[in-house]
Amino acid sequence: MGKNTHSSPFSVSNPPNNHKLQNGNSRYSVRVVDQSSVNGLQLENGDDLLIHILSWDFESDLTEEYGENEDRIRAKIKWPFKLQPLKTRFERTSDYIFNFFPLFLIECSQILFKAKTLNNDEEFTFTVLFANVDKCFLQMTLIADAGNLKQSLSDQFSTGDLVVLKIQHISIMAFIKQSFSSSIRIEILIHPAKSNVIAYNNRDLDRFDVLQQLFAPISNKSNQVNSKSTAQKLTVVLKKVLSITTLMREYKTLCTINKLFLRDWILGLNVEEISNLSEIDMLALENEFYDIPIELTNTLIRKYNKGQLLAICNSMRRQGITLIQGPPGSGKTTTIIAIISCILHGKNHSKSHTTLAINDQKHNTCCDRYPWFRKDYINWTDQDREADDIIFYENSTNQDENVNIYDCISRSEWRNTVKGKLLTVPSYADPFKRVLICAPSNAAVDEIVKRLTKSVELDGGIFGADGKRFQPVVTRVGPNIHPDLLEYSLEVKADKTLKLNRGVNQFKGTIKQNILLQSQVICATLSVCGSSELSGFAGHLDALIVDEATQGVELSNLIAISLNSIKRVILVGDPCQLPATVCSRFAIQLGYNQSLFQRLQACGHFINLLDVQYRMCTEISRFPSETFYHGRLKDCDEIHKIRPLVDWYDLPILRPTVFFSIESKEIRAETSYANEIEVELTCQLIEVILGFAEKIPVHKIVESIGVITPYSAQVALLTDAISKRFKGLGTVDVSTVDGFQGREKEIVIFSAVRTLGHGNVHQAIINGKMQLLSGDRLDGFDIKNLTSFSDRMSETFISDQRRINVGITRARTNLFIIGNPHYLLDHIFWLKLYYYYKKNDMIFYVPNDMFDKQGDLYGLRLWISSYFKANPHLCDRFSKIAPKFVSTIISLEKQDV
Repeated sequence: MGKNTHSSPFSVSNPPNNHKLQNGNSRYSVRVVDQSSVNGLQLENGDDLLIHILSWDFESDLTEEYGENEDRIRAKIKWPFKLQPLKTRFERTSDYIFNFFPLFLIECSQILFKAKTLNNDEEFTFTVLFANVDKCFLQMTLIADAGNLKQSLSDQFSTGDLVVLKIQHISIMAFIKQSFSSSIRIEILIHPAKSNVIAYNNRDLDRFDVLQQLFAPISNKSNQVNSKSTAQKLTVVLKKVLSITTLMREYKTLCTINKLFLRDWILGLNVEEISNLSEIDMLALENEFYDIPIELTNTLIRKYNKGQLLAICNSMRRQGITLIQGPPGSGKTTTIIAIISCILHGKNHSKSHTTLAINDQKHNTCCDRYPWFRKDYINWTDQDREADDIIFYENSTNQDENVNIYDCISRSEWRNTVKGKLLTVPSYADPFKRVLICAPSNAAVDEIVKRLTKSVELDGGIFGADGKRFQPVVTRVGPNIHPDLLEYSLEVKADKTLKLNRGVNQFKGTIKQNILLQSQVICATLSVCGSSELSGFAGHLDALIVDEATQGVELSNLIAISLNSIKRVILVGDPCQLPATVCSRFAIQLGYNQSLFQRLQACGHFINLLDVQYRMCTEISRFPSETFYHGRLKDCDEIHKIRPLVDWYDLPILRPTVFFSIESKEIRAETSYANEIEVELTCQLIEVILGFAEKIPVHKIVESIGVITPYSAQVALLTDAISKRFKGLGTVDVSTVDGFQGREKEIVIFSAVRTLGHGNVHQAIINGKMQLLSGDRLDGFDIKNLTSFSDRMSETFISDQRRINVGITRARTNLFIIGNPHYLLDHIFWLKLYYYYKKNDMIFYVPNDMFDKQGDLYGLRLWISSYFKANPHLCDRFSKIAPKFVSTIISLEKQDV
């Protein structure tokens, strides 16, 4: 670059001046290159991603994309080609990469922008200890200022973190290659790669020119800082932005897609077409389980419905991808349990048994009691025996009471022997068979682990070859594990092994591999599948099951699919429930939020629909079935047996489901919303529920209630109000819609929050500016006539139909929806829901006169009192159910309220 006169180690790779854009008006734009002139896009390793990310200007490129056009988006991510919507099917892997990579970059930029806006102000001062140039990067080793650290540096910065380096009032993004207790090794992009220089505009090249002049003095001819160099005193300030480990793992899978065994399935070239179960002779269903023990087959036929059995059958194929759609309450996890059972006991494995013997008394410690701990002392033989024999010598010591010795054992039976105690363990499963179960979030993975490790008496565990339940060997890989599940953590198991085997030369990595080798079910998040523990796992994985597969973007799913030996994948999810979280609106418009499940579905891949729901009473289930599943989701035969904790359906406000139409005003809270009036009504509903359930233990009622809202600010307001209102009664579960995915409650209160306008709702009430919705708007309205309807809420959070589907399908016996129809009816989905409730006489219009002078809701109990006065026979019946509460209700009529 002309301005740079330094003899610097960077100059040899500087892009030539003729790469500067000649058009003065194009200083902040990128030339568009014809895609047809490029013979595929070659991505090799993580450096290619870092070249893009580290080339972004932290201040000017990481900005909100709202309102920006495609040219500006391409300029920010340094992409010279025209952006294309995500395709459904790809002929070549190069097409796949070329389509996905720019959308991935757009999403990366918005993830970094979100992190930038939420970033804390904690900064750390470092001294440059060492520097060298490697290709496009300047790598520096920094030592921390000891007085600036309150704890180990590795607790503040981790390998894979993206940080902002500040020097001489310039902010530069850097990547942490390694993190130690008192030093870190980072790299910054010092010039663009020659192969990608066309993507940079004049401003970018000027910025690199400044960086080269700035850092030229810290390197000598050998590219190192010597002991006498003044660079040793050069200080920089670092501030963490976020970890990009998951992004790096997603990118790695994109680079290696051509090597995947399931590549053609991923590209959409192999479509699995399967006949409907109605064409299968149920009497011959056993033939579908040609490799499954007959006892297990009989158990599944007895316990599972047709849709579930078809999904199980189709999951037994040796290779390929199976899609299973699990609507709310359809037994999705139950079906996964059956699939695991079949995989572990199938495939030409008819009642073969194994013998495990531990005979080395020198190592007769508690570690010897765990077959996965010491592979050297395990002898697997295929003998025709009735059970596995594990010798536990009586003189064993050093047993850690915190270790569950039955963790690896399905069922046990002690008997005395001459040598000691012999533990008899019935075993039909191949000891080297294992299944990997993944999900996008830690919460979802923990729910699976809880189900697998739950007591057999409580229908936990999986099915054995004999059709009876047992607890498999489960290992949970990765951080952020629920405290109740730590005993199943790979890290905890490895640490206990090291502790118990003191004095024995062992490597922790080897111990972890042995633990995984002896596990039957391995559980991890999609991102953790890219960790060293699993990406380097040498063992065979018979199948991969991805739960909540529709909640992860396609590249996240590929992290797990790209693992060694994966030939069989079962994707379980529901496109009609929570979507993948994508930060970029522009990427969403181009289809990046589409999951692998949805894209394969669009390719014509067969969907195994679990079409029977066991959770919701009919009044709650009918609307989501008709709206989201075209009426295909049916109630189970026993659904009529679902009854509320208290027989209160005769009271209009406590029918199975009620829409509380209320006038209120929302309050903006930074990036979220809250609604005080809806909070008050929620509290009053809880009071009424607790009142009528006075004969039931309070903790049981509190545990049966869930409060759901789409907005985090409303969660905070609800949590605070409920805790103050109901002191000493336990904690009512309050969460966002996302937090309730996969869960259920007997009673759910859904707060919609959003209204027309902002401000102080109490002032609006006092001024009488709100008008009660009379319902006239829908009189004579036909819900079929919606072709010309203008959906003004289409891009708002509350309008996401999949998110609302989750919110209104968590309840078993009672669903209460609180919302302001003046706002909600501007959205087609809410209009349909409101019409359904009005047609079935399930709307409760909360009148304005239910507010007192302070603007607080008082009226639910007063309304009940008036209702009882008009219906004395109901008053008499409820007096027997809740005499104290009804007495209090009746007394309200005599008070001046």
